[in-house]
Amino acid sequence: MLVSLVVQSRWDTKNIQHTIDCYLQQTHKDRELIFVIDQPFDKDSYQLRLNEITNNDLRMIDREHITIFSNLNAEFLHKNVSSMRNLWIQKAKGQYINLMDDDEDFPKDYLEKSLHYQEKYKNQMGKDVIITPTLMYRHSGHIQNQWFGYFNYWLSRPIPMILWHHLDCVIEMYSGNSLFAPAHIFKKHRMDEGFDFVYEDLDYSHTLYQAGYPIIVLRDLKIYHMEKDKTKLDHAWIGNIYQAHRKAKHRILFVKKHAKRRQKLQFYSVGFLGQPLWLIAKVFLLAPRKDILPLLKAIRRGTCDGIKK
Repeated sequence: MLVSLVVQSRWDTKNIQHTIDCYLQQTHKDRELIFVIDQPFDKDSYQLRLNEITNNDLRMIDREHITIFSNLNAEFLHKNVSSMRNLWIQKAKGQYINLMDDDEDFPKDYLEKSLHYQEKYKNQMGKDVIITPTLMYRHSGHIQNQWFGYFNYWLSRPIPMILWHHLDCVIEMYSGNSLFAPAHIFKKHRMDEGFDFVYEDLDYSHTLYQAGYPIIVLRDLKIYHMEKDKTKLDHAWIGNIYQAHRKAKHRILFVKKHAKRRQKLQFYSVGFLGQPLWLIAKVFLLAPRKDILPLLKAIRRGTCDGIKK
């Protein structure tokens, strides 16, 4: 059973090399690996880094099953990660596709177990399902996230969930670390290219859920998030100027697209103003003085862009 791993990457050589190592160690051998690089770079830099990645004989043995697709492809030079993912989802050859980020450490039986759970829950529920793992914070033994149960329109944010004593749970959306499903689901339902980095995964997974595909998070299927250290602003859901703008914009686009009339009333009566005011307060509390004004402008600009979109 051919499985295609479609991995979003910001062109971090170390992350890419580690992903290749995890891929080559998989017990399930019928697979291909596709990197979608959405980080801008020039041709010389691209070739240099590509040489760094493929100079190992072990990796070269499997090179015919590894593709690195970048925004250097002319027709996608000014496209975002959603459009680039859409292209390679359509080109993927596998009967199953696993969407993943490049800063994950996944055990050698990850694909094998994912296929097992796919078959188990499809038989149990009588329909195709989407599988996602428990996200562990590095190898600390601590759970970072078990995804999002639902979107709270009063608070204007997705609500994280915990399985507690349950082995599994059906959720409404996930954010960016692994999504495993029959390929025809991803090929039929394209990512919305109006959503750039930040919120694109929430929007896409919620779209799949609304289309009738159960998204199942599993306690016994784990992936390890080897993310870089976060700043206080990252932990506060603000991030840098780029992220602050995208979050402010895309939360409004998410509501416009997915909310029902009652939920829109909740959002525009409370969440629309409540969340940016809370973000602004955290900017004043946590941001370095030099970054306060640019972050405030980014939040205001993102909110205005979301309204006008």
